Amino acid sequence: MSMIKCDECGKDISDKAEFCPNCGNPITSNEVFHEPETVTIQRTYKKWKFVHVVSVLVFIIGILMVSGGEAMQAFGILFILSGIIGVVVARLGAWWTTG
Repeated sequence: MSMIKCDECGKDISDKAEFCPNCGNPITSNEVFHEPETVTIQRTYKKWKFVHVVSVLVFIIGILMVSGGEAMQAFGILFILSGIIGVVVARLGAWWTTG
């Protein structure tokens, strides 16, 4: 609860009061003293979320391929690098197009 000045007599009164207890002046501007609540909205486009999910899946497949055997290691490393690049691109794209 905060105190405000009465417009009529200048005495300190509660911001919740409907009338000044000193002079009886109606307090009509209670809404002015309440700060509006700030809401932050993150707008990220679905295509960047899709790119991010696909890149993570490619990265996981690359890790599985590297641990699979010698013949798959080269492709696994390629998949891992592609996944990392895809995640970076998705993050930058989401950041760039958010507004």
